[in-house]
Amino acid sequence: MGGHTGGRHGDAWLLEIRTRAGPDPRLLEYLGNLEMVSRATGGSTIRGELADISAVYGVILALRDSGIQPESFRAERLQGVEGEGWTT
Repeated sequence: MGGHTGGRHGDAWLLEIRTRAGPDPRLLEYLGNLEMVSRATGGSTIRGELADISAVYGVILALRDSGIQPESFRAERLQGVEGEGWTT
């Protein structure tokens, strides 16, 4: 078997997704520790840290199932350095 090229399965991931849709209360329940905030320019941003790549795919599937289409998607694997990530 093969095909997995992205580090250890258990690495944490930093995720940021921008959507045209406003915050959806149904989706907020699924997102758990991710935050979903409205942007002044319209739409919303979903941002936070996820435990592993499976959780990243789970968020993508939840967006699909909710009919929310991403404008942009950014995911970065965190390599065991606590506090590492994007700054805003």
